[in-house]
Amino acid sequence: MRIKIILLHSLAVLLCLLSMSSCEPPLQSSDEANPFIKKRSLKLDNGMQLDYWVLLPESFDSTQVYPAILTFPPGTQSLDQVEWAVNAYYIRQSIQRNWLVISPAAPQGIKYHEGAEVYIPLLLNEIEQSYHIEKNKYHLAGVSNGGISAFRVGTLYPEYFQSLTVFPGAPTETDKQRLQNLQDIPVTMYVGALDDADQIAQSEQTVQTLDSLGVLVEYKKWENNGHVITSLTPVYLFDVFESYRLQANP
Repeated sequence: MRIKIILLHSLAVLLCLLSMSSCEPPLQSSDEANPFIKKRSLKLDNGMQLDYWVLLPESFDSTQVYPAILTFPPGTQSLDQVEWAVNAYYIRQSIQRNWLVISPAAPQGIKYHEGAEVYIPLLLNEIEQSYHIEKNKYHLAGVSNGGISAFRVGTLYPEYFQSLTVFPGAPTETDKQRLQNLQDIPVTMYVGALDDADQIAQSEQTVQTLDSLGVLVEYKKWENNGHVITSLTPVYLFDVFESYRLQANP
């Protein structure tokens, strides 16, 4: 069995997170205040506009190759939700560890598991016109609704991705039929032990299905955490991304 079911005692991690947030002022999420955030828009053929943020690493050099994360925000997947997730999980570590992070908002409110997923190849094609992506593949991530979107996009377009991480998230009934497409993509699934019972059940059922299909999957249930896994620090999360990067670059 390759499933790792780990019940994490989160007090020490939570204290670390609280300490970190108390010592560091929040970063301002605007191009003017933070040069590491670039706000971009993609005009679609149907007249719609897809807005997205790109987080740049420190000392960004357009000639260099960078590992990259494509991450979907929670909730309505609006720009406000993009901003929340960027500040909560990505911005500091992406700068310090030299990663690119791309986070798209839902065009006209259409989520990335409810129709907007068809625009992802166009978005990634535009990204690759401006940035050099390591191995031409992304690490896929999402939180809550963003986790659902990550499974939708990952199972539809597996050729674009090196790993998939959700915290939390589970596939829809439609996407469960395509989980075999993740054969070459390691999956990490996190869920809070105090989350809704249905969310936990869906996560654990997905883990069992992935394992039965031969997909490398790691599952962690975080004690004393609900739907928002506050004990999951950016440092911990980027350690996961880095571990997948090392696996792909031994």
